[in-house]
Amino acid sequence: MVSFSQVHRILVSDLAAGVFPSAKHGANAAWLRLQVITYNLLQLLKKVALPKEYVDSHPKRLRFMIFTAVGKLVSHAGQVLLCIADKLMAVLILPGRRKIAALNFGTR
Repeated sequence: MVSFSQVHRILVSDLAAGVFPSAKHGANAAWLRLQVITYNLLQLLKKVALPKEYVDSHPKRLRFMIFTAVGKLVSHAGQVLLCIADKLMAVLILPGRRKIAALNFGTR
């Protein structure tokens, strides 16, 4: 269980919730809500789809170990191509997709 102070530290330092984009209250409130939604989605991703080694990871580690390693944009012969890391796909992404697909969300 993560304490409120740990959540606050992650929101402020890792997800930029402490740096508001505007002098307008509504825009800042929307920014903070976006950061909280991002935090919640990352927590869900860590619990459901990622291997156990990433359960306690901060967003910064996830960003550098997973999100930036999935693929690389390459410009070649007038085309923009996405080169996907095959090993990362086989070890991390595909098992995660299988875990998510196996969840029973209950249909109405």
